[in-house]
Amino acid sequence: MVVILLFLREPERTEKPTKAAPPDIVKPSFSPKMIVFPVSVFLFGMMFSPINAGLSTLVAERNLGASFISSVALSMSTIGGIVTGMIIDRIHRLRRFAIPVMLMSIACGCFFVLNAKNTIALCTGVFLVGFGYFAVKPLMTLYMRDEVSPESVTMITMVIFAMTNLGIFASNAWISLANRLISQYNTELEKAIFAGGCMYILFSVLYYIYDPVKNHAKESNKVSHGGLLHTAERK
Repeated sequence: MVVILLFLREPERTEKPTKAAPPDIVKPSFSPKMIVFPVSVFLFGMMFSPINAGLSTLVAERNLGASFISSVALSMSTIGGIVTGMIIDRIHRLRRFAIPVMLMSIACGCFFVLNAKNTIALCTGVFLVGFGYFAVKPLMTLYMRDEVSPESVTMITMVIFAMTNLGIFASNAWISLANRLISQYNTELEKAIFAGGCMYILFSVLYYIYDPVKNHAKESNKVSHGGLLHTAERK
């Protein structure tokens, strides 16, 4: 950092032609998404934690290998998140289907992990979980950006991350609840994963019905048309 600070030259400043700025759009400071998104990520984090924290237990119970296999399988979640970051723009192009598809990816990953009899199936399931899970929060932040004021976006982003961590902290409550509701699996961890997969499917359907992109698309079109009108008036 010191070497870069001392020796990296600043780029030369070149004057660029000014473009007609679109008119300012008054954005509200509150949106229903400011409640829906934090509550959702709280539940997502609570249902994600049993897979993330209990993977080594599953590997040991099913005799799939030693701690090395657990580390490899767990790293697949991070790799899934990296792949998500590389193609997040393409995922966003799915528009209304973006969040539902990502939630279905998590659900499929849960059932892969739940029924995995070998390392390949286990790693595939964990990859799908990470691929979907690490796409949901960026998409929510993107949908919030064009709908409310910048100050509100900053605040709700912090709340979303805080609620995610709080959900992970409360995952034991989810495991206990799933243990009381589910009876067709032997261990508490498997019951929690099964219940989580079912809930992710339910949330996928709810988010498709709710359509969080609807207002985002309206605001984007409003900015685009406003800029064209502003340019026409100047001409």
